[in-house]
Amino acid sequence: MRTLTDWIPALAAKYDTPDVVMHMTAQRLAGSLGITWAKDMPDSDVQAVIAAVDARYTR
Repeated sequence: MRTLTDWIPALAAKYDTPDVVMHMTAQRLAGSLGITWAKDMPDSDVQAVIAAVDARYTR
């Protein structure tokens, strides 16, 4: 399990985006993937959300 503070700040820094914006973007993409958003999430769900964020920001 990974907490949001483990990966949201790093992802926000990667794309030079404020943490709150990345949090909202990742949460919205998780919902579209059918992933339940929680403070603690399984690694597989986190990886799926990160992949979706990467795809969104590399368009």
